[in-house]
Amino acid sequence: GAFAAAQNGEIDAAVAHWNTLLENESDPGRRQLIEGLIARVGGEPPPAVTSPLATGTGAVKVRVTLAQGLGSQLEGSETVFVFARDAQGGGPPLAVYRTRVEALPATVVLDDSMSMVPSMKLSDRERVVVTARVSLSGEARAGSGDLQGSAASVTVGNESPVDLVINERVP
Repeated sequence: GAFAAAQNGEIDAAVAHWNTLLENESDPGRRQLIEGLIARVGGEPPPAVTSPLATGTGAVKVRVTLAQGLGSQLEGSETVFVFARDAQGGGPPLAVYRTRVEALPATVVLDDSMSMVPSMKLSDRERVVVTARVSLSGEARAGSGDLQGSAASVTVGNESPVDLVINERVP
């Protein structure tokens, strides 16, 4: 129904169909695909929560957007990494989520299920630094020319989302 509506120029109806699918979809890959379809027709997906864990239980909710004007410089297929590191520094990220530029804006919930090292849990920290990076190479490590934004000293478990704008270029 969504595709038919979009082909007939009924963008609001198409977005409504896809949003209904998003409400019941928990698979991150499928959510990303649906959000990409919504973005292609110029619609706005509802705030997506990418984890079943609720904030307040050792999770960090992050609302990721691109700074105005940056979207036109990108194809949309570029990889975006959203991650949290210990505010004290050092070590691998405590939680990592991967998506694509075409899925932005997006709301992501980082939690212990996204840990790279099971013994290093986001829920064990009080404060973290949260970063969102558009990787032009597709690699997790920052490269020259990548775009990013970060927020320092974010409280783990806070109910309010952290607004993170990707607005700077990695030298």
